[in-house]
This record gives sequence, C-alpha cells and structure tokens, in this order.
Amino acid sequence: MKEAYVTATRPTGAHSVYLTLELADSEASFTGQPGHHTVVSKPESEHGRQSAMPYSVMKLGPTRIMLLVRGYEDGNVSAWINDRVPGDTVSVRTDLSGNLTLQSADRPAVFMASGTGITPMVGLLDQYLEGGGSDATVILGDKRQETLLGTELLEFLGTDSAVDIEYVLSRESWAGREGYAQEHLSEIFDEIDDSRDYYICGVPPMVNGTKDLLAGHDVSEEAIITEGWE
Repeated sequence: MKEAYVTATRPTGAHSVYLTLELADSEASFTGQPGHHTVVSKPESEHGRQSAMPYSVMKLGPTRIMLLVRGYEDGNVSAWINDRVPGDTVSVRTDLSGNLTLQSADRPAVFMASGTGITPMVGLLDQYLEGGGSDATVILGDKRQETLLGTELLEFLGTDSAVDIEYVLSRESWAGREGYAQEHLSEIFDEIDDSRDYYICGVPPMVNGTKDLLAGHDVSEEAIITEGWE
C-alpha cells in the first residue's frame, strides 16, 4: 500500500463522490489497465482495526487515479472516503487487478453496468475509443434517475458518433426504458451473438442474469467479460 493525497473531490448523485488521488511517492506509479480496481484502506480505528475495500478505477494515469464511490450509512470505508477533502491522505494499492480488460477495439462492444458498475466501464470505453473502436453500446441500469452515476462522463464520451447510450430504470416510471438492463438486450440488438464483446459489471443478479441470457444465445465465454460484487 502507498500513501496518496486527495487532490480533488466532487459530490455527485446518490450520496456519491468523485475522488482524485495522487501518489505521494514520486518514485511510485500505478500498474494495471482501465477497468481494473485498487484497494483503499482507512487508518486504524481506536480499537486497532484497519478496514479496506476494493474500488474500480474510473480514470487511470501513471501517478493519479479517479474513483467514483457511493457512500452507505453502514459502509465503514465508503462513508469515510466520502468525507475526505483535498489535502487528506489515504492508503491505496498501486498494482491494480481485475477481470475487466479490453479485449479488442476492432470489434463492436457492449458495456453493461448497474449502479457503481459504471465506474470501470468509463475507463474501458475511453480506451476502446482511443484504440479506434467504432461501435460501442453502453447500457446503464439503476433504480431512479437521481441514482444514476457517471452520467456526466458518459455523456461526454457519448458525443462520439461511435457510442450509443441506453439508460434503464427499475423503480421509476419515465420516458425511457424500464425494468432491468439485461431485459432490454433483445430490444436493443437485432441479434445477440458472438459478433461483439460484452463487458458486464454490477450487482450479481444483473451480471448473472446477463450471462445466462447470453449463454442462451450461444455467445462464447471468451466474448463475455464480467466483474460482480455483493
């Protein structure tokens, strides 16, 4: 673990915050790929206990990362992170890891996420476009419009003609798509097949439901790249 300074914070919807961290050690650097995650730990409590949690990286540089963290009242680390201000220090793991790695920018790609699962997808989408990718579809599901996360960066990347963005809400009636993200794959695409790569991140019901749906269409395991959590 390395010490990093909080250089910027910006609150966003649903008790969440964008957090930019810069490594304090000029000789240190982050290793890994967009879509991977780090680990952030908080200092030891008065009871001598130290807590740590993995967080996907939204933007990755040699010495700087951006996180998007949703705070929960019962979340020991997330609530602590949401209270950080510029100048504070945190401990982070510099060797990033994870399953979500861009396979190819030469094939159409689907980036499916629920909730904070959008965090690694922003990095993957950015890498896809920088690599010359020309056919990307982002499907982001959440409960309500006010709980959608990462939409500012998504909409910025969505100005590229190569990107289509679909939002799906499960707990609110609105003019857009309703229900669960995986339920709309058959409506968004004429065919669900191996012609594209599927990147999936979010809560297990969405991740597993999407994997089952894709398997039912005989999509190969190599074309399905997932990350999920409880």
